[in-house]
Amino acid sequence: VNNLYTLVGKNLIFDNAIDLGCGTGLSGKEFRPISKRLVGIDLSPKMIEIADGKKIYDLIKNIKVNKYLETKAEKYDLFIAADLLVYVGDLTRLFSNISKTSKSKAIFLFSTESTQDKDYVLTNQGRYAHSEEYIHQLAKLNNFTILNVENVTIRKGIDGHLFILKYLG
Repeated sequence: VNNLYTLVGKNLIFDNAIDLGCGTGLSGKEFRPISKRLVGIDLSPKMIEIADGKKIYDLIKNIKVNKYLETKAEKYDLFIAADLLVYVGDLTRLFSNISKTSKSKAIFLFSTESTQDKDYVLTNQGRYAHSEEYIHQLAKLNNFTILNVENVTIRKGIDGHLFILKYLG
């Protein structure tokens, strides 16, 4: 959240935010204070149950992220995907759906595990790692500019990136 303030401004309030792959609500809790409306989406009923109990989200749904984005006419000005992309190899559909449901100047925050090999690879932990170049390509194709990329340790011994993108539409 602090990086976001530095890049976008201190008086930051989002009208309609969505936490993609919200899990138990860890990211949602951080963004709740700066979101007028916050939606949580996750595939796991158990995770949704835990997150729902925390009363963080205005709406919480147990549904696949792409399916949700493709069936809603709603537009968002903040997309959070803190630990989602590691479960998706090819990100083409996801980036396209986020682009289509973005308000002008929407922010897209997400983490990736990193690889230097190809666009993406399935790691021996059963998670996907994505190359920085692949993210740059998808961003450009879907009308996003990259505001910030930070090298981080995602989990013990696993290198990754935190990205902050802005929709140019």
